Order: sequence, then C-alpha cells, then structure tokens
Amino acid sequence: MEGKLRTVEERQALGIATVKAVFGSGKKKVAGCLVDEGKLQKGAMVEVTRGKQGVVFTGKLASLRRIKDNVEEVPAGMECGVGAEDWLSWQEGDVIKCYLSVTKSQRLEEAKAAAAVDLTTL
Repeated sequence: MEGKLRTVEERQALGIATVKAVFGSGKKKVAGCLVDEGKLQKGAMVEVTRGKQGVVFTGKLASLRRIKDNVEEVPAGMECGVGAEDWLSWQEGDVIKCYLSVTKSQRLEEAKAAAAVDLTTL
C-alpha cells in the first residue's frame, strides 16, 4: 500500500545570508554576502527575499566563492560571493535562504493524518 502513496517534497533548511554588496556588471553579477546562520551550500536551492516585496527569486545556487577560491560550502560568520542560476538582479539588503529540497515517500500513518487534517478544514 505504501508504494501507491504520493511522494512529499520537504525543505531542509541550511542557512541564511544577507547581501552586503553587488559585484560585476552585464551578464555576470554576484552578491557579496555574510552568512548569518547555518551554512550556504553549492548546488542547494535558494530563496531571495527583498524587504516588503517578499520572495523575488527561487532557484539554484550555482556558484560559491570564498577569497577567489571556488568552495562547496561557507559556514556562519564568513563572507562569500554567491551566484544563482538565471538571476542577476541582486540588491544590497536581500536575504538569501538556502535549503535542500528532499523528496520523501509517505508512510501510511502520515497519509492518514494528512487526510484527517484535510477533512477537518472543510
């Protein structure tokens, strides 16, 4: 029975960073960031939030640099350069939330609980 249940996509939070400066021009722009919490990880998903506008971009963290070196991750308290796939509109003050998108298969107990919650909201 469990094999017939839908898979559920969950977000596993990795870290939060704040854009301090924007570098580059034209087709190559990167955000100079300070990692506030957790870590940033290359290849993870990012969500860029801008003030009262809310979420302005959701995509993949394409490049991560630390002092001219390509790195796989940057821990809290460190500065780094961040580039995202198909995103060049960085602004100072943007907040970057980094997360992994994990696909899990549901268990019967979880599916039953979710169905019960759905029925009570009607």
